[in-house]
Amino acid sequence: MSLLEVCLWSVGGRLLGTVELNEQASVKELKYATADLLELPPKCHRLLCGGEIMVSQKLVSQYSEDTTPLEVMVVISHQLIYKRMGDPSVAVRQAALNTLGRAAEPGSKAAIEAVCGCLKDCEGEVRRIALKTLSCISEEGNAQVISLLCDNLARGDLFTKATAIKGLTKVAGRGHPEFLTTMLELIVHRKAATRRFTMESLPQVAARGEPRAVEAALVALLDQDAQVRQAAAQSLGLVAALGDHKVIQRLLQCLQDDGDKM
Repeated sequence: MSLLEVCLWSVGGRLLGTVELNEQASVKELKYATADLLELPPKCHRLLCGGEIMVSQKLVSQYSEDTTPLEVMVVISHQLIYKRMGDPSVAVRQAALNTLGRAAEPGSKAAIEAVCGCLKDCEGEVRRIALKTLSCISEEGNAQVISLLCDNLARGDLFTKATAIKGLTKVAGRGHPEFLTTMLELIVHRKAATRRFTMESLPQVAARGEPRAVEAALVALLDQDAQVRQAAAQSLGLVAALGDHKVIQRLLQCLQDDGDKM
């Protein structure tokens, strides 16, 4: 039996995903397949094809007109998704955030406001998914979102920090002043694991030759923790300007010091 490929699109023209159904599949089956893909209940969305609402009792093939793949618009009720983001079930809240990350149009103020509310969730994983969702639905350079991500970079655990960095790389971009400043402040964190994480992540934040990043990594070469010093040396290889004489001399000095200790 041959398969029918269906491309699912948001109202704003974003590709949400693709599903494959047998040629005898009903629209109802397509609706449930769409719900599984987008992690939302079938009642949260409608399917349109050619400007017409697809009828559950019909076969999907009746809308195809021999075109492959069939292009279908998914009209999602964001209000129902927002409601699910406050559900008592952690799994439901996580699924709602994932759905919004795929379906909301970039820059949607209502969607951003709803996701910001989840940053106070009592479950760490929900908060991390909220950070990820923010970076998906925010337009580049959104100052509010950048500040929220920087705050979580500064205060969160290592998993949250890693999620915040990924989001900031997308929304703020490498070298953004607030992003870089927040990152550099972690160099003096009391926990060695955080200082090591900072050095390991620095090349994602700073462009090559960034003076503040280079100086911070040079300072970290003197850290009391050996793993922090190792991460700092590796980071310098990626953030220092090629041929930087000062950096080369400091790295050679570190090699000599380590050799003397053996």
